[in-house]
Amino acid sequence: MTRAQFGEGELRRMKATAFLINTARGPIVSDAALYRGLKEGWIAGAAVDVIEGEPGKQRDWRPDNPLFTLPNFVVRPHAAYYSEEAMRTVRDFAAREVVRVLTGQPPLSPVNANQVASADRAWRPLAAGPGPREALASDGTRLPSERTGVSP
Repeated sequence: MTRAQFGEGELRRMKATAFLINTARGPIVSDAALYRGLKEGWIAGAAVDVIEGEPGKQRDWRPDNPLFTLPNFVVRPHAAYYSEEAMRTVRDFAAREVVRVLTGQPPLSPVNANQVASADRAWRPLAAGPGPREALASDGTRLPSERTGVSP
């Protein structure tokens, strides 16, 4: 896991008028360095949706982080994106991606984009083959399962 990408050195190099916004993972920002930077005025403020200790991963977590006492620090739940509209959008997007792949179109957001982009053959939908399912290239040859995630 990436930790302390933003520590004292990085915070001190920021302008005193800067605001640190972290919507990634909590541990990438050192809470101790951020507290000191906010308290001593190295930066103007910070807004995060998760802290270094990631409360959701701790059994008996208590809200005693000193950052919570600062007026120039804002924390929101890591799930702040949640709304009925957001959930509909996520489900709709996932369903459309499945339809794209099953109709022979490349996915819009593949997790293995480098492999898909470097493929020397056109994308093809899943088809019945020797195994339960296989991914085929446009010339009918089987694509390796490590590129498609489909086991032959």
